[in-house]
Amino acid sequence: MRNSEAQRYARWSAAMAGLLVVFVTGVYLQRLWLAKQVEKKAPPPVPPTVEQRSAEFSFSKVEGQRTIFTVHSSQATQFKGNNRNLLEDVSITVYGKKGERHDTVRTHACDFISSTGKISCAGEVLIDLRDAKAPAESRVIHVATSSVSFDRDSGEVQTDQPVTFQWPTGTGRAVGAHYSSTSGMLSLESAVELTMGSALPAKPGRFAASEADPLRLESNRMEFRRDTRTVQLAGAVHAQQGVRELAADSLLLELDAEFSARRLVAGGHPQLREAGSQGPAVLEADEISALLTPDGWVESAVATGDVHGSRTTPAGSDELRAGRTQLTLFPERNQPRVLTVDGGVTMDSQAPGDSQSTRHLETQALEVEFAAGPRSQPTRLQSARTLAPARAEWHGMTILSGKSVKQAMRINGQVMELAFAGQNQVRQLVSRGGAEVARQLGDNPQQTTQSRELTATFSSGGEWSAIDQAGEVQFREGQRTAQAEHAHLDREANAAILSGSVVLADAASRTTAQSATFNQNSNEVRADGNVLTTELRAGPGTVANFAPEAAHISADHLVADSARGHAVYTGHGRLWQGGSVVEADTIELDNPSRSLVARGQVHAGFPQATWNPRLGQATGPRQSHRQELWRAQGGTLTYWAQESLAKLEQDARADSPEGSIRSNQMDLYFSPGAAGATSEQLTRAVATGDVTVLQNDRRGTSNRAEYTAAEGKFVLSEGKPTLYDSTGDTTSGRQLTFYFADDNIVVDSEEGSRTITLHQVEK
Repeated sequence: MRNSEAQRYARWSAAMAGLLVVFVTGVYLQRLWLAKQVEKKAPPPVPPTVEQRSAEFSFSKVEGQRTIFTVHSSQATQFKGNNRNLLEDVSITVYGKKGERHDTVRTHACDFISSTGKISCAGEVLIDLRDAKAPAESRVIHVATSSVSFDRDSGEVQTDQPVTFQWPTGTGRAVGAHYSSTSGMLSLESAVELTMGSALPAKPGRFAASEADPLRLESNRMEFRRDTRTVQLAGAVHAQQGVRELAADSLLLELDAEFSARRLVAGGHPQLREAGSQGPAVLEADEISALLTPDGWVESAVATGDVHGSRTTPAGSDELRAGRTQLTLFPERNQPRVLTVDGGVTMDSQAPGDSQSTRHLETQALEVEFAAGPRSQPTRLQSARTLAPARAEWHGMTILSGKSVKQAMRINGQVMELAFAGQNQVRQLVSRGGAEVARQLGDNPQQTTQSRELTATFSSGGEWSAIDQAGEVQFREGQRTAQAEHAHLDREANAAILSGSVVLADAASRTTAQSATFNQNSNEVRADGNVLTTELRAGPGTVANFAPEAAHISADHLVADSARGHAVYTGHGRLWQGGSVVEADTIELDNPSRSLVARGQVHAGFPQATWNPRLGQATGPRQSHRQELWRAQGGTLTYWAQESLAKLEQDARADSPEGSIRSNQMDLYFSPGAAGATSEQLTRAVATGDVTVLQNDRRGTSNRAEYTAAEGKFVLSEGKPTLYDSTGDTTSGRQLTFYFADDNIVVDSEEGSRTITLHQVEK
């Protein structure tokens, strides 16, 4: 064989041998991997301490024909030598002695000691307390805890570890729990906390309790009894719902068939507090109970035995004492609706920081109503009504004439109704069936009013601000008396307002009006609507001295200062006395100065002195010794009774049948008639400033004109006196004098000046 062929053969042999080695190695590795997989799926070897294992384990406690409970495990491991069994995927189902329950206890693993019947579950344990006839999630209480022990013989479950629980109407937690499978009672041993109303679903068309503030309960211990459906909290019980808190020695919750709280009873002299934005409120009694709706809302509450309530707000403090109170609430609101109080009711209120400002109410029975409002808002009082005769009193300070003085007021009535404002302060008091008010301000005379009905309103600080009375009102204060259909007393203004056929009387005058106001601070009297005053005094010393008889004044309004003797009549004012009349928008009378001022569209009528023609003067159409009336107009008329002088200003004008005067202003002089036995008469008038005199067909102009009634003459002077007549003749001079009775003109020209008379010449 050639060497080259031998080498090629050797190479092929080596390649075939390599392939064979790779194939054999692959087969070996495949079998080794399959062996490992089989080894993984094979059951572990039984430990030497395990006696046996079983795929399922269960036992039950049976009394007669009834199974009380059943313990079931999906796998059990029995250990050697110590009667210990490891139960996995454990569930305990409790049926109760009557089969009325279907409670379950579930956990991952438990130790079961067969010799003692004790089961210990170290991990998490879930307990469901369920009604046997209930649907899946209805009436179920879910409990979660750990380190639970279960006694096979007694059927009791207990733990000393933290516990949480939940049911359709709330949640809670505690430390330590005990559950009896025979009685169905669940006891929480310490640090109990409940939250009710936080998980309740809304029923169709209704609000869920979760929309309101949940009820939170705390106590040292709690017992839940399945048979009576009661929850008993004991030891330092504390309940809170929103701004309301309850503290008691014990609290009993009665549940309905759905495990919702139906009634609670707080014992051991419970105390209910409300810490709202308006201020704290406290209610104490021997016992406080409440009814709740299935949805978790409070329906009603009753406090009995030595009931004492108090409230403090920025507006002051209030206190209530009674023998019993009963409160009903708005549906789905947890807000008070009606409070009934009886058994000798007293209510006291005091302004903040002011011991002298107090209110007091006494009656045998009282009913209080509350206003419906948003569920998120605090409670608001709406009204209260006494169910028996009552007495209300107020004491405090007020300002009178710039000084702080004491005030006291008392109201007696057969039935009183009170309305409240936003801060639960009294806003209004109404008394019917006859009411009497007595008010004392410092050392002033006492004010008393009587009427059929009374309404008092109050300020935000709790003090009365106004009193309204109606029906045959009788008012008295010192020498002042009044009567009306209605009366209104204003505390801040210290004013009394009367309306409806008002009659005011004192020693000097009598006034009737539709309404009137007395202001004690300013001694001001106001009257409005068809005001008519009759001065009971006449003659010397009075403002209106036009005649020796009483003056009458009418207007729409009157403002008078009784201390100063000053009165202002406004709106269609009219004064008449004897033959004199003054009309204006405003008529002002001032007794100290004995003056009268009329302003705005003044119209006045004054009898003028009798005209006595001078010897030889023709009387013409005017008859001598006949009294005539001068009518004056202007913007302002001022009359001084002591001087018998009047000043007419602002486009002054005076008219009589014989002529008229127009000027910027005019002084009118008066004098009494013969021996002063008749009315004052206009004797002289002096007009100044842009004067125009009209008499028949004559017109005179000047800066000053003087009229003398007795002589029937005019004297024009100052400026450039000029007299025009209908023929076109014009006469001017330093002073012109002419008479009503004839056409004569007396011209007085100063030295060096000319008298000019112009006559119209016919063409």
